[in-house]
Amino acid sequence: MMRLLGGLSLVLIAGPALAADDGLRVPANMMLCRTLEAAASASHEGCWLARGGQRVEIIAPLPTYTQLRLWSTDGSESTIVYALRTDADRLQQQQREAAK
Repeated sequence: MMRLLGGLSLVLIAGPALAADDGLRVPANMMLCRTLEAAASASHEGCWLARGGQRVEIIAPLPTYTQLRLWSTDGSESTIVYALRTDADRLQQQQREAAK
């Protein structure tokens, strides 16, 4: 499907975009938050414990929190989430071990 936007062509691709599988998975019970503010708050409202196994990519390891891209179970959708740095360190360790 092609659309014209202000003289520019925009091509829309039908169908889900699947994530590349680099082997990095969310461990069970890792706390994930929808926003950085939720991760930083004492109540962690808007956060949840992951069931584990979903594909994940480390986007930005920050000093206290880490920004992640988390894919849906079937890999068709992704969302940006935040994790505590201590939890994200487990992901980085997993990533280093997988690279060996």
